[in-house]
Amino acid sequence: MVVTDALYVAFLLGGTLYLIYTSFREFADRGFEHEISVVTGTVMREQQRSETELSGTISGGGQMAYGGSQVHANISSRTTRFQEIFLALPDGKEAHLDFENCKIPCREQHRMSVVGVRRSDGPWCNCAFHNHTTSETLVHRHEIFDTLKYDAPARIAARWGLFVAALGLITQWDAGELVEGQILVNVLASGVLGILAGVVVFAIFWLPVRRRTRARCAAAERDIRDAIDAAERRVRAEG
Repeated sequence: MVVTDALYVAFLLGGTLYLIYTSFREFADRGFEHEISVVTGTVMREQQRSETELSGTISGGGQMAYGGSQVHANISSRTTRFQEIFLALPDGKEAHLDFENCKIPCREQHRMSVVGVRRSDGPWCNCAFHNHTTSETLVHRHEIFDTLKYDAPARIAARWGLFVAALGLITQWDAGELVEGQILVNVLASGVLGILAGVVVFAIFWLPVRRRTRARCAAAERDIRDAIDAAERRVRAEG
């Protein structure tokens, strides 16, 4: 079993060192960087609508002892409000903004700036709006957090979990425990061990990553405020 032991040791040491390197490299990656984009235009059309959805059960029927009918109702309603804004941009193009359960205060001919944010090379998200006509600003902090949050802990934990599960299978194979009648039990045990390892690793990285994400959101919000102030000065200079 010399070859098997050598392969086992190589897998253990090599895999552990590789995962440690990749985990801390990803933890310190540029995923915490963000970019800000500002677009200013004129509101050409603004419209709102609402949709109400009813759900529940109604049961009844049957004669009661004193002549009444038995009826049971459990109805609930949920109203969703939508807002559409069509913004004319300086280059002649038109931007369509669609909001759900969010009211952006504006009307036609108002000047408005839309601020977008993204993490590294991720997708843009419109998270702040400033009405230059009314001097009202709306910042969606939850949108900023959802855009800038870093999912590195989940990826790191998944890799460690798979590694520990594979290590458990190799250990059992090296010990001759993967025999007929015990394979399923041993595979399940290795899977549970991998899950536990993933949970532990996730907990180790989750708290510092969350703290860094909150700090990055605070920095992004400051940059958004600065971008709005710059857009306000530019609009005033244009008259």
